[in-house]
Amino acid sequence: MKIYVIFTGGTIGSRSESGIISSGQAPYALIEKYISDNSDRELPEFETLEPYRILSENLSAQNLSALARTIAMVLEKGDADGIIVTHGTDTIQYSAAMLSLVFPIIRIPVMLVSAAYVLSDIRTNGHDNFAGAVRYIEERKAPGVFVSYRNITEAAVRYHRGAHMLMPQTYSSDMTSIDFPEEVYTSLGKLYDKWNLDLPEIDPAHFSLTDNTEAIVMLRAYPGMSYPSLIGKKAVILEGYHSGTLCTNGEKIRQFTSEATKRNIPVFLTGLNTQGAVYETVNEYEKLGILPLPGELPIALYCRLWIKISL
Repeated sequence: MKIYVIFTGGTIGSRSESGIISSGQAPYALIEKYISDNSDRELPEFETLEPYRILSENLSAQNLSALARTIAMVLEKGDADGIIVTHGTDTIQYSAAMLSLVFPIIRIPVMLVSAAYVLSDIRTNGHDNFAGAVRYIEERKAPGVFVSYRNITEAAVRYHRGAHMLMPQTYSSDMTSIDFPEEVYTSLGKLYDKWNLDLPEIDPAHFSLTDNTEAIVMLRAYPGMSYPSLIGKKAVILEGYHSGTLCTNGEKIRQFTSEATKRNIPVFLTGLNTQGAVYETVNEYEKLGILPLPGELPIALYCRLWIKISL
């Protein structure tokens, strides 16, 4: 069995000296400890690559493009049973969602792993996350893009689908995702087609994202929220409250959506779950020109729009 490990930096590949975490100073310690801890059994062959080395808060279009092209290169070789990408915890959800869209059909698992603390810290979950990724590949589980991660407060590693990751929580390194019933995703696919969100076929070997993400407005609901100018914008993502709602009776939202309609800018709403009863505010969305996407997650939608404006 052969596993490619793609190092990109992040806490999982860093050292901490004098209270400062520096990127990419200790990536191979991950594999070395794994081999040492499992010396009593047959191990997979590890081959390593390092397209870039950053702390993940500095993740850019160039980095994501390089990562996709590196994975495409590995897939082209045809000898990989799985791929593990080491990544920083801050933005791992974005890379996982982006790779899920770039590689919608893939024959092997691509596992992203990160760490809440550097590997030399006894509190780290980095070794568990890496071991969980190897185990997933060795057991020949479902192909696709996943995040292998053990929350600090939990005992077991969880496997999150790349496009199902939720936004990271402030002050927490924990990761969460959500899986709706299959009919929700079927309905979502129809909405992609209806609102021109389907993606054309992507060539990962030549994948290139644009830096022009200022064309996408991304807003999270809060009481008394204000809205920015729409000059030069191409799409708006509204992340509703947990029930998929947001204030619909204020003058600011009416002015904002009216301006969007005049400029032919779609305003998408994430967070709505139509599996049960909905609140009366939801009935106002159609009047305001807001386009709900039940089952869609903000990060996945942002990455989808990012790809569309890049293509």
